[in-house]
Amino acid sequence: MEGEEDKLDYLLNDLDVYFGRDNGSMPYYATQVEQNSNNLGYASPESIAAYGKTAREDYYGKTLSKLQMKPTY
Repeated sequence: MEGEEDKLDYLLNDLDVYFGRDNGSMPYYATQVEQNSNNLGYASPESIAAYGKTAREDYYGKTLSKLQMKPTY
């Protein structure tokens, strides 16, 4: 299509747009778990589960419990 190369050049060079996706907080969480000793370079499933449990309990157990409505009856 005519003009598409100009648009692509504008996006990449003027607006500094990149291809790909950002995984939000996933890269941070990946640095917080232990490496799998049986599969170096990969996270330990047990460490992922333990960190996830702590994160859920901390966020849902403390943060969201403060936001819940109390019965008014």
